[in-house]
Amino acid sequence: MAKTSAKKTAKKDSAKKGTQTNMWTGRFASGMAQSMVDLSFSLQFDAELIEEDIEGSIGHGKGLVESGVLSKADYKKICDGLASILKDYKAGKNLWKESDEDIHMAVERVLTERIGALGKKIHTGRSRNDQVCTDFKLYMRHRAAEIRALEVSLMETVLDLAKKYFGKMMPGYTHLQQAQPIYFSHYLMSMFFAVTPTCSRHSRFTSAIT
Repeated sequence: MAKTSAKKTAKKDSAKKGTQTNMWTGRFASGMAQSMVDLSFSLQFDAELIEEDIEGSIGHGKGLVESGVLSKADYKKICDGLASILKDYKAGKNLWKESDEDIHMAVERVLTERIGALGKKIHTGRSRNDQVCTDFKLYMRHRAAEIRALEVSLMETVLDLAKKYFGKMMPGYTHLQQAQPIYFSHYLMSMFFAVTPTCSRHSRFTSAIT
């Protein structure tokens, strides 16, 4: 009887030592093997999605208010909590724990620690897959817009230089040998039009992805 009791106590202690923040913890008496931790945990990579994760949660929370799941007061608390997390992250504060599997669970954990059980309500009505898909789409849209802005800036700079040196001549080249004289502005504009198709593709991409 004593041995059986000791085993039950050890099992309970093992369960208590398990990572309580993992979504699957309640189903197992012990934690994951280290090899599975190394395979499954992705926070070191997807932490870059934190802005998109918070933006998606704020948008989802708005829908919960419209559907009557959240009150406006609770929604404000959630938004303020999410904003504080992003602010602290950008300030370089260490918010994560070793038990955080990915950015989605990490943000939800920190939010719940800051505003209580209300923080868990932000996950109402959406799966983790929904969250991952939304974050990724937002990330791609944001990065494409940033790249397009850089392309437009480059094109504007090239156009300004072409105007500045309009009428100036330079030797054209073919196979590294000097050829017929050309306008320097024409040479610059060849770079301008080389970037144009890519810039247009990024514009269409940001418009199409929803």
